[in-house]
Amino acid sequence: MKTGILDRQILECGNTNVSKETIRSLISEACLIQNENLSVDEIRSGDLYKLPQREYLINIRPDCDCIPRISGQTIDDVELYCLKGKIMREREILCGYRDGHFDEHIDESIVFALFEGKSIRFKFKRLIKQNYVELKEKRIGRLIHPYITRIQQRYALYLQRQGLPTIPEAAIEDNVD
Repeated sequence: MKTGILDRQILECGNTNVSKETIRSLISEACLIQNENLSVDEIRSGDLYKLPQREYLINIRPDCDCIPRISGQTIDDVELYCLKGKIMREREILCGYRDGHFDEHIDESIVFALFEGKSIRFKFKRLIKQNYVELKEKRIGRLIHPYITRIQQRYALYLQRQGLPTIPEAAIEDNVD
């Protein structure tokens, strides 16, 4: 008996013989639009670029700032704001995973199974500014929302000073000598 689009037999089969590689591949497909499905003339936040030696760049600049606005400027002249990421080793994944989430430091964001089933840790300490022309041949896809939104929000939290400024001593103590 059919249950709409889904077949009841599939839902109730209890098949647990799915490998972690298959699951990771499915997660990658769900959160990353492959480059062949993107226009070369469009830049957006979440654009992912592959560099040599297991490194990646991800553009976190807001979409509205990824449009050429100055007279005579082309798409190649648009400056991207990128964070560098590295593929995590399997041991790092296993050690950092707790209750369905990763333990992340304040200066990083982890995207599980982002590309080809590989998890990538993006560090916030250095924002890399680069023109699109320098990176467009290296683009491999686009991380979709809400995944890129999470990275942008974590970066904004890192960038802003947390807490209140200190109270000057002169505001508390009398300057009586």
